Amino acid sequence: MAEAKKEINNHIDVVYDAMNFSGNLDVIKLSKVFSRVYHHWDNEKYFNYIDRFSLPKKQKIKSFSRGMAMELSIAVALSHGARLLILDEATSGLDPVGREDVLEVLLKFARDQKGAILLSSHITSDIEKIADTLVFIKKGEIILNTSKDDLLNNYAIIECKQHELNDLRLNGVIAYKNQTDYVDVLVSNKNELPAKFHKKNSSIDDITLLLMKGESYEGTHFK
Repeated sequence: MAEAKKEINNHIDVVYDAMNFSGNLDVIKLSKVFSRVYHHWDNEKYFNYIDRFSLPKKQKIKSFSRGMAMELSIAVALSHGARLLILDEATSGLDPVGREDVLEVLLKFARDQKGAILLSSHITSDIEKIADTLVFIKKGEIILNTSKDDLLNNYAIIECKQHELNDLRLNGVIAYKNQTDYVDVLVSNKNELPAKFHKKNSSIDDITLLLMKGESYEGTHFK
């Protein structure tokens, strides 16, 4: 049982928003440590990622910037045969060029190695580039779980007057937010709504903001 658990752990890696390695090591010494920790450690792959991210090999990693530390963490995560990567705000410390490079690496991992990625992020542009499924969490509870394609193709924010709310097909209403003289309503059936309703251009950012700041529709009435 212990060996089976150890083998499972070898196929999972978690990248946090802060580095968890000893800062007194350099990239080369770190590889020697992990070659003894992971059964499937791939030194060649590791240094390919180090070179791709242009990380210094003999500099103590405690002197790395936050972005460099994230790139190092991702290099480690991708170099020991992991099948599942759990990334907690792992791209938030990167500049736009570094973020794009990391996203390309992650997409290649998912595509070529058929790996799975669980990405927790507030950077919706990253989510839009690499996600298949979106899970929105508010106050510790899942409030929406849907595919990215479904969200972009079928969801929309509708602007309507208070007295028009009952004209919506309520089974498609997800959330709403009262504005000064109108209501923003998130629906999941935008292509089935009457033409009189104004559909706003709804990005993932817009939908996220309404879900987080608005009220969930309870299925029978609006508050």
